[in-house]
Amino acid sequence: MVVQNNDEFSLRFPMVVAPRYIPGKIINQIEEVSEINSTGWAMNTDQVSDALEITPPVVVGASEHNPVNLSVTLAAGFPLDSVISRYHEIENIELKEGTRNISLMGAIPADRDFELVWQAKSQFTPQAALFKQRKNSQDYAMVMLMPPKQMNTQSIAREMIFIVDTSGSMDGTSIKQARSALLYGLDQRRPQDSFNIIRFSDDLESLFEHAQLATKMNIDIARDFVNWLRATGGTEMAPALKLALSSEQRTNGIRQIMFLTDGSVGNEDKLFSIIKQHLGTSRLFTVGIGSAPNSHFMRRAAEYGRGSHSYIGAESEVRQKMQDLFTKLSHPVVTNIILDLPTGTVVGQWPRVIPDLYLGEPLLVALRADNLPDNITIKGMLGTTEWDTNVALHIGAESDLVSTFWARRKIASLMDEYRIQGQSDTIKEAIVNVALDHHLVSKFTSLVAVEKTPVRPTEAELKSTAIASNMPAGWKLGQLPQTATAATLQLLFGFFFLLIMQLLRWRKV
Repeated sequence: MVVQNNDEFSLRFPMVVAPRYIPGKIINQIEEVSEINSTGWAMNTDQVSDALEITPPVVVGASEHNPVNLSVTLAAGFPLDSVISRYHEIENIELKEGTRNISLMGAIPADRDFELVWQAKSQFTPQAALFKQRKNSQDYAMVMLMPPKQMNTQSIAREMIFIVDTSGSMDGTSIKQARSALLYGLDQRRPQDSFNIIRFSDDLESLFEHAQLATKMNIDIARDFVNWLRATGGTEMAPALKLALSSEQRTNGIRQIMFLTDGSVGNEDKLFSIIKQHLGTSRLFTVGIGSAPNSHFMRRAAEYGRGSHSYIGAESEVRQKMQDLFTKLSHPVVTNIILDLPTGTVVGQWPRVIPDLYLGEPLLVALRADNLPDNITIKGMLGTTEWDTNVALHIGAESDLVSTFWARRKIASLMDEYRIQGQSDTIKEAIVNVALDHHLVSKFTSLVAVEKTPVRPTEAELKSTAIASNMPAGWKLGQLPQTATAATLQLLFGFFFLLIMQLLRWRKV
């Protein structure tokens, strides 16, 4: 989905799935050893029941493996100031009526995410957008609204908890980016602020027992701590999240948690549950580090944490990305946002709970009803001041995509309930029904292409195999942790059979 931040729009396309750390205890290990070679390299655990399915083999150093050609037709709908790709060389051809054709400069290895960024000319940046659709006797609407620019910038004490991932997958360029981001964050602390740093891999370490005031001495101690950070070991996120979210707040100000990680784990659902259960009044902001961060985890963790997410894919981006993030954090947000509808109006609204609105980020809500009202009022709190704005739904532009957007938002919200409520069959059925009605791919539905012309000899057997993925750019294979794999078990089997062979030889002698 396109992300807007002030006058900048971006589209991120993941092109490689990084090797994931699989926490937990192995289950059914004897039966699953035979499956390792044909599917994944990790075994199912009590925390990651589908580990075999999400750990494909990895090819290292093969630039010709999984080549990708990619092209984008961009119709922004407003005059553009610039179009760039952050991590790839592109060809940018302007067509008629402002449309552009953007393509990669030839085939490239799928070893890093593709991100396209376009910027509107300042006077043409959209501040609001409204689209509507009438389909199957129902009204659909999509409302996009930017937050008010006159935001209160009063000086409020803040408690900032930094969580930094120092697991083996962060070795190489990622840990350098994380260190730079942390050092920049420390520079932004004011004397009235408090802070702490929590480092985790397969163990856990907190700089201070509790958050401390940002005195010069404490900042110097923190700088030394950051400069000594090294990446090794597993990725046990759960204890770090619990510690950060559950620790006692030491000030009366705003409490914000910044989580720097590549997100390369397989137990996302458990982590989402921890965030939802322990968040309280804190706000969680995720910063995806490296060439191929887990975008799903970054986005959803920030949504559960009622914060926002961002990415740092190169060390040269650290200062600008962190500056943008701290500008956002230093302004109060519009909270407690609700839709004020006419009495008796029944609307399917997604998301059900509208997240907080941050500076430069749009509010985005999808609606469905038998007959939507002509006007609605959006209300919230801007700091301690009431805020509201009126939206005229009847003047929205017609679009055939609004119902699909509404369905995607509903499925995302239902999936949240499915994870939290223990995989309810009722919720699963609701997801399937929405996906089928709108022809969408979900966790429980797929689109299947059937080839009409057979290319396989009738007598040949069907076989399935896992397709190897590339190692993400900047990763070091040697630092990846041993996770829930069958390696130890296979070594034991090998030793056992060698021992039997030796005993048989002795008997023959």
